[in-house]
Amino acid sequence: MALRMDSSSCNCKLGENIRVYEIEGLNTDIVRLRETEDASLRDLETYVNKRILEAAIGSAPDAILDADSELFGAMTNDEALDQIYAALADDTVSSERQARVKTKLEQAGIDVAEVKDHWITHMTVKSHLNQCLEIDTSRTTEITSQEAQQTIEWAKTRCKGIIERVVRQLRSNELLYLRSIDVSLAVRVTCTDCNTTFRISDLSEKQRCACNTQSTTSNSAISEDDI
Repeated sequence: MALRMDSSSCNCKLGENIRVYEIEGLNTDIVRLRETEDASLRDLETYVNKRILEAAIGSAPDAILDADSELFGAMTNDEALDQIYAALADDTVSSERQARVKTKLEQAGIDVAEVKDHWITHMTVKSHLNQCLEIDTSRTTEITSQEAQQTIEWAKTRCKGIIERVVRQLRSNELLYLRSIDVSLAVRVTCTDCNTTFRISDLSEKQRCACNTQSTTSNSAISEDDI
């Protein structure tokens, strides 16, 4: 079956963005990334939003990514785009950095609020692939220990950044009095049956709690008696 790559009749938010920002080849790109490079829906969310940001920057009256740019002149265009997107989208980036990048963009004639309003979520990507491009996004649910560890570490970093930002805001508003701030976040997993508690790294290594250890020992004893 031929793929429907034309977004002219697509009424979803992603299709609208393709038309508004005139992003040629975006449908082909996200299908390729999904089917040949195994990109996740969240990967595609980031990819699409960066393309939207890139298009907005490219149509701005003043150049942001060129060699004369004060903020990003020492970087390649792709590196600068990554830095700008991270500053606008990553909760772990400092508020000072976010404000500086936003100011530079607005001085160049870019409406940052409007661009962010056009950003999409991974569920919008899923809907666009399924309904507009007729691409099946269903997958078997499989995950490796390494992938699980990476996801947990990402979540810890994100949570730590959010907490740190809120604490700094409390201090700035004189609702909290601390000279210096260092936020740490520890994650523990507990089996409520045997009350065994693990750090995430230990759980990934041991892969079982005391319940399973006791069960294994009990089964081994029974086998020996039967012999």
